[in-house]
Amino acid sequence: MTLQQPGAPDDAPPFFLVGAIRSGTTLLRIMLGHHSRICRCHEMEYVASAIVGRKEWPDAHSYARDLPQHYDFHSSGFVANASLAFPELARDLFAQLRAADGKDVAGATVHNHFDELTRIWPGARFIHLERDPRDVARSCVATGWAAGNVWAASDIWIAADDSWQRLKAQVPESRRIELKFEDLVAQPEIELERVCRFLGVDTGLVTSIPRDNSRPFVKHGPRRAVLSRVMRAAR
Repeated sequence: MTLQQPGAPDDAPPFFLVGAIRSGTTLLRIMLGHHSRICRCHEMEYVASAIVGRKEWPDAHSYARDLPQHYDFHSSGFVANASLAFPELARDLFAQLRAADGKDVAGATVHNHFDELTRIWPGARFIHLERDPRDVARSCVATGWAAGNVWAASDIWIAADDSWQRLKAQVPESRRIELKFEDLVAQPEIELERVCRFLGVDTGLVTSIPRDNSRPFVKHGPRRAVLSRVMRAAR
């Protein structure tokens, strides 16, 4: 089966919270999950990664068989319906999410290849959370997700930024919004109101920030100067 855009989008297309890892997406999705209409934004890397670079949809039976091995899918409680074609199988995950949470605004968090998602959800909305790349690099190195060096960490941020630039070329401005992590931490109520208006839900219902999920910025000094030079060279 050739990869083609589905016809009409779902009646309630999902939104996707996108950005590089260590950019604060976990913080934002936890905050949004406290809204009475917004579902939990599970991490859903296993959809975009399955179609990136492919000319045909994955075989639904093989995909459904292998999905439980993916940690994020296993912890989500979803069931992959192998009787559906791949695009419908992916959309059905959001139907399950709405039913499980009892909420109508469904979303997911994706860090990699998120520009591929419009092939399945042409009407989706996107929230891009960007963090200073020096802080992303520092955090990736500290967590061991970047082979222990800033050069590899910079590639993580660059790959996500490239995906966002490709996505911006596909999606009209009315269906995308950009936030900065630093603004979210400094003025959470203002930034959350922006997101709620974008999603078409009541504002003022989520106003607090779980401080234990925020990370310190790289302070000015020799270390920040070195990170700046490395990031500029990598870019």
